[in-house]
Amino acid sequence: MALYLVKAKPKNDLSGLRKELNSGEISRLKPFGKTLQYGLDNAKIDPNY
Repeated sequence: MALYLVKAKPKNDLSGLRKELNSGEISRLKPFGKTLQYGLDNAKIDPNY
């Protein structure tokens, strides 16, 4: 299994994304929703980036 480290700066507020994650809306997307949900739920925020 490959692991990737991705760094990104959001263009705007992430509150909308948090609402979608909390509701499980992302995990219902086909075909990779569950994997995307897992990755976003386990993302880390680097305050120095």
